[in-house]
Amino acid sequence: MVKTSVLDNNSHIHGTHLFRLKEHRSNCFFISAQHGNGLVGHSSGHVHIQSNNEENLHSWRIDFKKVELCCISLAKTSMQLRCNPVPLWKLDMTASKDAWEVFRLIEAGDGSVRIASWNYRNKIVCSCNKGRVYIADKHSS
Repeated sequence: MVKTSVLDNNSHIHGTHLFRLKEHRSNCFFISAQHGNGLVGHSSGHVHIQSNNEENLHSWRIDFKKVELCCISLAKTSMQLRCNPVPLWKLDMTASKDAWEVFRLIEAGDGSVRIASWNYRNKIVCSCNKGRVYIADKHSS
């Protein structure tokens, strides 16, 4: 089972930032709790959301560094997620081990989690039903 951190009190944040973790072999899928689409990454570095059809989804490996801190990478490659502040706060992927982004998986209740940046503490991963994935401030998503 995938471990998550203790619940925090950001009740002012709504739907688009919540994900459910669905176990897949020894990895997992990140599924949007709001619209049911899955997080997908590509070797080009592009990350987006697409239809929740298991054969099209990418499974992710979660490598816990400390109790609640983890790195998230595509199970089939060495590409890992990062919260990229340049130029405009986007979620992308990198093969560079120097740029490992550390995330927190924060329980949000009802089996959902927030994917929050550890390095940029006020930033969380969000998605929309049109397939866009982006980084937003916790307080303005």
